[in-house]
Amino acid sequence: MVVALGAPGAATATPPAAAIETRQCTRDAYDGRPVEAGRACQRFELQAEALDLRTAFINQPIEVPGLRPRFGTWLGLTEERAQLAVRFGHGPKRPSSLRRPVHDVLTDRPGAPESSASTGNAARH
Repeated sequence: MVVALGAPGAATATPPAAAIETRQCTRDAYDGRPVEAGRACQRFELQAEALDLRTAFINQPIEVPGLRPRFGTWLGLTEERAQLAVRFGHGPKRPSSLRRPVHDVLTDRPGAPESSASTGNAARH
């Protein structure tokens, strides 16, 4: 898995971008490459967070069929295919998404008390 880095715009505030790519695969010969691309993206995002960087997906060059090959050419990809595109840089920290307590989510633990989700009880334990 290679992360190809695009250069930031010269003398602009354009943040750099990363494209996570895999060797091309067909639907008939699916071998998990898009899953590996997702894992690489997750590692990239976690490392960016550790470095106090912010990230945002750039979907258009991946999702628009006419743009995807041109985007790959711009990145210099030949036998690879860009699976995800992400811009990154410095910016304000966004609030974390809300999470339910673990005991409200895990219900199949041996000896665990019933959670509010399984009993229909909205009150917290």
